[in-house]
Parts: sequence; C-alpha cells; structure tokens
Amino acid sequence: MSRKIHNRPSAQTKPDRRGRAMSCRGIVLALASCMVLGASAAPASADFSYAGQIGGPGQDDGKFDRQYGVAVSPTSGNLYVADLGNNRVQVFNPGGPFLGKFGTLGSGDGQFNGPNGLAFSPSGNLYITDFFNNRVEVFNPSGTFLGKFGGPGSGNGQFSNPGGIAVSPVSGNVYVADDGNSRVQEFTPTGVFITKFGALGSDDGQFIAGPNEVAVAPGSGDVYATDYGNDRVQQFHSDGTFVAKFGTTGSGPGQFRGPEGIAFSPSSGMLYVTEHIGNRVQQFSPSGTFITQFGMPQIDGSTYLAVGPGECVYVSDFGPANIKRFGSACPPPPPPAQPVVKPPPALIAKVVNSILPNLTCVDRRKFTFPVAQSKSANGNVTRATVFVSGKNVKTVSGANITKVTIRALPKKTFTVKVLTVTTKGFQITSSRTYRACRKGERSELKRKTKHGKRR
Repeated sequence: MSRKIHNRPSAQTKPDRRGRAMSCRGIVLALASCMVLGASAAPASADFSYAGQIGGPGQDDGKFDRQYGVAVSPTSGNLYVADLGNNRVQVFNPGGPFLGKFGTLGSGDGQFNGPNGLAFSPSGNLYITDFFNNRVEVFNPSGTFLGKFGGPGSGNGQFSNPGGIAVSPVSGNVYVADDGNSRVQEFTPTGVFITKFGALGSDDGQFIAGPNEVAVAPGSGDVYATDYGNDRVQQFHSDGTFVAKFGTTGSGPGQFRGPEGIAFSPSSGMLYVTEHIGNRVQQFSPSGTFITQFGMPQIDGSTYLAVGPGECVYVSDFGPANIKRFGSACPPPPPPAQPVVKPPPALIAKVVNSILPNLTCVDRRKFTFPVAQSKSANGNVTRATVFVSGKNVKTVSGANITKVTIRALPKKTFTVKVLTVTTKGFQITSSRTYRACRKGERSELKRKTKHGKRR
C-alpha cells in the first residue's frame, strides 16, 4: 500500500496521510501485534518548551506547500526543508530567517517532482528523495547537483514513492524508506545497491503503509523505521536483521497514532518520533524506553523532524504548513526588521546677503524680518535658525516659513545671522550687522519695494 501525497484536509474530514478513510484503520489495527519495550517512564532529558515557528502556507520565499523532510546541516547548522508542493528545498538560519532555495519542477538533474526526505552525510552532502520521480538526488550544501540514483520499479535499487532517508554516521551508507515497496534499501554513499529488507504485513520486519521514515543510531549503526499502519517503530541491524519493535495503538506514553517522522539526536543519542494523527513528539531511549512527550497543542499533523544542537527539535507541521521548534536551546528568532530610513541628501550651501533687510537701526524690543526670497528658485524654507552675535536665539520649523520675529536684542551693535534649509536641498546663510535704535529713532528700510514705497 503506497503512501499518497494529498491536500490538507479539514479537521472534520481528515483522512490519514495515506489517503485512506479513518474508518479503515480498524482493518489495519486488527493485523498489528506489537511488543512494548520498557514501559516505565524516565525523567525528561531536556526542556522542550515551544520555541516558535518558521514559514507558513504559500509560494513565496520562506513559505511552504506540503513540506515534509527537514534536516540540520552538520557543518553550518542551517535548516533545510523539503517543500514538496513547490518542488524546491529551502534553507533557513536556525533562528528562522530565509537564506535561499534550489530546485524546480521537472525530471532533469537538480529538478524535483515532489522532494520528500532529506538527510546529510557526515561530510555535509545532502541526499533528497524525489517522490514522484522515484529516485534519490545528491547536492552539496549550496544546492549544486552532484548525482542521482534509483528509478521506478520494484527491483534492487529501484523505488516506488521513496519517503524518508538517512545516512549512517557509522558507515556513511544511505538507507531509503521505499514506501510503495514496503521495504528499506541500503546503498553506498555513491548510490550502489547493497541490500534490502522488509515486506508488506504486520509480522516482525514487515510494514503497512510504510516504512515512512528511517533513522540510524549514532552509536550502534542500527536502523529504526516508523511503521505507520502498524503503529510501531521497528529496529534492525545495519544489515537488515530484525532486532526489536516497540509501540501499540493508542494515545498513552509509548503508544502511537500514525507514527511518521523519526530522528536521533546527534549529541545525546535519544530517539524522537512524531505522530501525524496523535499530533505530538515522543522521546525514547535507543532501546525503546519512553522518556517524555511534547508538542501539544501546537502540532497539527506532524510529518518529519530533525534534531539540532542542544536538543532543538524541528518538526514539520503539515496542517498549518510551518516548521515548529521545541527546546530551550533553540536559537532565538532575530529581532523584528527595522524600517530602512534613507539619509537626507547632502545640503547645498549658499550665502545670500539680500534676505535680511538693510536698516539704519532696529527696535531691540521686537524685530521681524523675512527669511525667504519672494518666488525663490531655492524652494520653500522649512527650517530657520537665528543667531545674534553668535548665540542661537531661535529655531523655527514649518512647511513654508517666510518671516521670523526675535526679541530682547542687545542695546548697541550686534550681528544677526540666519541659517535656512529649503525644500530643494539648499542651506542658505544670510547675515547683517545692526544697531539698536536710540530713543525717538525709528527703524527704516534703506531700500525700496518694487512699488517705490518705503515699508
């Protein structure tokens, strides 16, 4: 029974991810007989508090359409996400900012028709299962195509809708969950077929609606696979020999409702399993002992997951089309972007002596004078600063300043200097020396207006 990629269902009519109605699961469950390993719980190994999300539905950079595989680069720590519906892989900073993308729809080298599972090799190369093209493609971390292997079919090295993928940190060999053929296949790092194991059914080493995702234990090199239809996880030696299984159908600790993603922590060696229907993540020891659970109520239809430094867990949450982060060690999101403020253009300096009036004397109690030339090509005055004998006495701002009044001037001779800024980018300087009018003396303009009358 092959997995089907589907659109997001509503909460009321949600089928499981294999496209089967929920009522059919009773048939599947009647075939399952799973052994639970280690029923007693152990203390949680880390704080898995919710640490925010990445992405959302859409086609823009940083958005997703049915995202599945996630992987953390062992060299840069950046997060890679298989954006299946948009036929691309997107790259993010661990804190969330979008960094780049690669891939387009097609069957050529470096193209995708449903990128699904992701796994890094110890050297940093990225292996990606191409779901509908029935192959595996290999890239370097920057997205440069390096090679491919596989093809449609059920023979050795062929695939029917490959799902999850893992690279052994022990041997470097590649394990692919060949979903439609109900088996796991092992390859060399260059894609040469080595062996296969698994078949359709509920016996030890068999799968129903899976295997979905695979993970390799960092110490032993054993291979673990989620068995979606049988609600269990199965453990194999690296050569495919069945070792053990754990999990039964249910919502309790150590039970499963649609186990989907599986991943080991590269630092602690702990095993993490997501549940597509159970909407949670459970943590286990490598022997299958339940340790803790988290992700409720934030998760809505989780698929695959990855574990970064410090036990930061990245969960591909299918329903809301985002990546959810759990763990106190997760890098904090960046601060909100500040608006870009363009600096004002450099002001063009001008010296104009004709703005200030030429007077015999001025009334020291109140002196009003123009700061702009009539119909000036310099533009409107928006700021005027007045200095009297070098001291700043007044600053005025506005859309169109034409006059300024100053008071309490010195009793004898003084200099008035005006600095103005205009709408056309000019900084205009004008200055004159004045004498305070004596008792009985009136301030008088020495120049005439254009009508020939004195002011």
